[in-house]
Amino acid sequence: MSRDRNPQLRKLVAAEPTPSAQVELSTLPQASTSRRGNVLNSACETCRKRKAKCSGERPKCAYCHGKNIECIYNTAESPKSELSRVKKDHESLQRKYSTLQALFDALKELTSDAGSEVLKQIRQGADIESIMRLIHSNDLMQQTSLVPETRLRYNLLNMPLMPSRLQTADNDYLDCIVFDAAFPKSQSPGPPIHVSESLQKYQALYLRPFHSARINDARLQRIQLSKWTTVSADDELMRKLLHDYLLHEYPTFPVFQKDIFLDAAETGDQDLCSSLLANALLANACQCHEKLPPRPESRESASLGSLFLAEARRLLSLSDDAASLPTLQGCMLLHTALSNRGMNQIGYSYFNRAITMANKLGLFSEYREVNSRMQVARHFSAWCLFCWQA
Repeated sequence: MSRDRNPQLRKLVAAEPTPSAQVELSTLPQASTSRRGNVLNSACETCRKRKAKCSGERPKCAYCHGKNIECIYNTAESPKSELSRVKKDHESLQRKYSTLQALFDALKELTSDAGSEVLKQIRQGADIESIMRLIHSNDLMQQTSLVPETRLRYNLLNMPLMPSRLQTADNDYLDCIVFDAAFPKSQSPGPPIHVSESLQKYQALYLRPFHSARINDARLQRIQLSKWTTVSADDELMRKLLHDYLLHEYPTFPVFQKDIFLDAAETGDQDLCSSLLANALLANACQCHEKLPPRPESRESASLGSLFLAEARRLLSLSDDAASLPTLQGCMLLHTALSNRGMNQIGYSYFNRAITMANKLGLFSEYREVNSRMQVARHFSAWCLFCWQA
């Protein structure tokens, strides 16, 4: 009876899967349990352009594979970075549009001359930001025509403490070029200071630094010093040497009248120019030329200047003490060239030789000559030699 109440139940065991069921389970996609798994992170460029859904298969999506075209994925950018890039491009275009609109509005307001200048700047390739800065300065024509300041000025120490009552037109002390920049005419409490015509004639000489000066003489572009020397055949270089000598050395230690010498050197007048004089001059010029600094480490200046100096001394030794005005002037230049090189004793010998030659020529006595150029040249060299001796 007890066995009937507690019967022995049979243990249930799961059935083994059939081969067909295994195939069906293996073919099911693993991401089917999640709906977010079907969301593609990126689409190929072709599907982006046609704005169609991309299957996302690699290396080719279904559409590109069917069309047999190249399938390109932009994997470098995430959706967030792409959105950020689009925003930046939009902001850049917006700023560019605003700047172009401002330029268009400004062109309506500008005068014809200023508008022409803006168009000129655009054709020359100027960027729009720089053009807008010029327009906003309200002084376009002045800004485009500005030149660097070349005036040399010194600020007086007590200038800020000077009372304004002294800054008047009747103050003779202020009627000079030095105070012209310190007290601009627009800021002067009194009427503008009158500048005489004689002062205006030489005003440019006082308003520019000496290093910015250049000698404007057409003869310096035509002269051929290679006819007077065998040391160098580079006329362009020797023209620069001559220019710098006339600019730096000649105002302090002249030996000849500049215009007479340039005319004689250009025309080949041997009465007022000679090879000795040209070589001695170039020997001095090498020490004041901008590109050939007179330093021991400058081999170029040392060699070129020494060659000119040696050639001048050789020509003087062949002259047999023949007295002539160019030879006298060459001796004076040899004196300066040797003295500048630290050979004072040798240089003084050439200076004494120039004095002896001047006595032979009667340079300090009355000279009666029909040729006025020769007379001017003699008188000029006589005064130069007198000043040197003094």
